[in-house]
Amino acid sequence: MRIERIRPRFFPAPKGKTVCVVVVAFAGLWSAANAAEPRRATDAPRWAVDPRAVGAHLPLAGRSLFDYLVSEERNGQRVYNVPFPYTAFTQSIERRLQGVSPALPQLKQVLIPLGRSLQRNAAAPEFFHFPRVVAAVDTEPLPGGDASMLLKDRLYVGYGEKSAILEVISYNEAAGRFEFQVVNDYRPGGKPQVAYADRAVCMSCHQNAAPIFSRQTWDETNANPRIAMLLGNLGHDFHGVPIARGVDIPFAIDQATQRANEFALTQLLWREGCGSGSEGTRCRTYAFALALQYRMSGERGFDVSAAGSGEAFHSVLQKHWRERWPGGLYLSDPALANRDPLGTFNDAPAPIALNPQLDAKGRKTLHDLLANTDVRAPFEPLEQRAPLSIWRGEEPGIAERLVRGLADFFAQADLRQIDKALGERESRNQTKARQVASACTFTTKNVDAAELRVGFACRSPEQPAVAGFDAHGRVYLRARRVTRIEIDTLTLNGVELRAFNLAGNGTLDMGGDAWSLTLRLAQNGVHLRGTNGAALETLSLRGGGALVARAPLAGTAVLVVRDDFAPVWAALEALTAKNNPDAFSDQPFRRAAAMPALLAQLGAAPGVWCCIDERGLPPAVDDRSLALKTAAQP
Repeated sequence: MRIERIRPRFFPAPKGKTVCVVVVAFAGLWSAANAAEPRRATDAPRWAVDPRAVGAHLPLAGRSLFDYLVSEERNGQRVYNVPFPYTAFTQSIERRLQGVSPALPQLKQVLIPLGRSLQRNAAAPEFFHFPRVVAAVDTEPLPGGDASMLLKDRLYVGYGEKSAILEVISYNEAAGRFEFQVVNDYRPGGKPQVAYADRAVCMSCHQNAAPIFSRQTWDETNANPRIAMLLGNLGHDFHGVPIARGVDIPFAIDQATQRANEFALTQLLWREGCGSGSEGTRCRTYAFALALQYRMSGERGFDVSAAGSGEAFHSVLQKHWRERWPGGLYLSDPALANRDPLGTFNDAPAPIALNPQLDAKGRKTLHDLLANTDVRAPFEPLEQRAPLSIWRGEEPGIAERLVRGLADFFAQADLRQIDKALGERESRNQTKARQVASACTFTTKNVDAAELRVGFACRSPEQPAVAGFDAHGRVYLRARRVTRIEIDTLTLNGVELRAFNLAGNGTLDMGGDAWSLTLRLAQNGVHLRGTNGAALETLSLRGGGALVARAPLAGTAVLVVRDDFAPVWAALEALTAKNNPDAFSDQPFRRAAAMPALLAQLGAAPGVWCCIDERGLPPAVDDRSLALKTAAQP
C-alpha cells in the first residue's frame, strides 16, 4: 500500500473557554458548508471521516452501546441505571466480559492527573487527589460473558470525581458511528442523568469522530514513574485503579483506539465501496464470507477465489473506488503528541500537600502544576490535525482492507456458533473427509524427568500429482498424555499457515514396534481452519520403534481435512437471491443483523444479539435539553 505522509500544520489556539466557543462555531460553519457542497468526483483526496461533518447530536438510527449497557427493566419500562460508585460501574462491565464471577480485570484503566480533556481544570488545585480515570475495553467477552454485546474497542470512559461527570464514547452499531455521551450528577447522593453530548464540542478534539489517545510513551498517565510517585505519595486508593504500572496498559488502550479508528473506513468500503442494488448485496455477502474465513483461520489469510467469483468482487470494489475516490482517501490521525506535564520540573517532584498554609516551595509547585494545565499548541487536542496519510487503494488493496476490517466486527463466540452449525450440518449430511499424508522425521527430547517433547518435520511427496502437506512443530507429553501442541508452520495446497499454539489433547498409543499420536486441531473452541475455510480436523503422527529420547526417527503423518465451509457460501448465496434488505444492504455493517441471518440460513438457532433494536430504551436526550429541563424544575 502506497502511503503519503502528510506534514502536520499547527495553528495557535486561544486559551480557556473561548476555545470551545470559537471551535464550535467554526465546526458548525465548516459542517454546513460541507453539507451544502454537492458531491463531485475530483482528483483531490477525500476524507474517510470528514472532521467538518459533525452530524446530529442524537442518533438518527439505533442507540449507543452505553445505552444498552446501563438501562434496565423497571416497572414495565426501561430506564437508565448507571451503577455508582465508579467501582460498581466497572464491575458491571467486568461481568459483561467475564460472567458472574470476574477474575483478572479485563477493563484497561489509567490515571491522568494533568491531562488535556475539556475537564482538565475540574480538580484544581487537587489534581493528584482527584486524577481523571480513562478506561477502555480491548478484549472480547470470555466464555461465560455476555457474547451478545461486543464491547471490544467500542467502549471508552473518562471519569472525573471532582466534576461528578462520566464522559462516554461508545459505538452505535445501527448507525455505524461512535456516540458521545455524558452522565451528569454522578456523585454520592446524586441522580445520574444520561445525555448525548454536543458532537461539535466533542469533535473539536475527536476530529475523527472516534476515541483519541496519546502516542507512546504516555507520559501523562501513571505509566510515567514521576506521575506514579506523586499519586503514590498521597497513599490512598483511586477507584481500584493500581497506581504502579508499566506501559502495557496505556499501550493496550492506544491499540484499541487505533483499531476503533479503522471502523469508519471499513464501514465506508462496506457501504459505498460495494455500491447498491443486487451487485452491492453480492459484494457485501462475499466480503462477509471472506472475513469469516480470515477470522476462522486465526487471521492467517482468506481465499478470494473460493467461490469462483473473486474477480467480480475485486472489479466491483475497484469500479466504485475509481468513481468515488479517484484521488484517494485521507485517513484521520487518532494519536495526540506525547506530553509530559512534569517536563518543566528540574528536580524530582516532592510530595504535594495542597493546603491553605503552603510554604514558598509548595506555592511554586502548585503554580507550576497549574501552569501545566495550559497545553501548548503542538500538544493541544483542539488544534487542527493533518491527516495521518493518504490511501490510494494500492497494496494491500481495497478488498483486503475491507475483509480485514470487517473481521474486527466478529467475536470469537460468533465463530464458535458458526463452527458448531457447520459441524452439525456435517454430522447430518456426512460430508466426506479427505486424508493427506506426508513423510516425517521425529526427534525426541526429555524436557524434564516427567515431560517428553516430540518434534516433527513433515514434507509433501515430491510427485506433483500426489497431495501432501508440510508441517513443523512439537508435541509435549506427560505420562503419555498431550499437554500442549505447537505448530510453527503448516502448508497445504501451497498456502502456509503459521504459529498455532493448541491446547493439549490426545494420548500416545503404543503397541508392538509402533506408536501413534492423534491430535485434534482446535483453537479457542473452534476447528483449526485453512484460508479457504476448510476444517483441519486431526493430525495423526505415526512411527516405528520405542518413542524415547534418542536419534531422529522416521514415520508418517496424516492430516484429515473436511471441506465443510461450502454451506456458508450456499447460505449467503441464498440470502443474496432474497436481496436481504436488512443484513447486506448499503446500510452500515451490523453484526446483530448479519450473524442471525447466516445462522438461520444454516439451519441453526439464530441466537440472541445486541444492539440494533432500540425499541423500549429510555428516550434519547441531548445534554443541552436536559440542562434546560433540569434548570426549569422547582
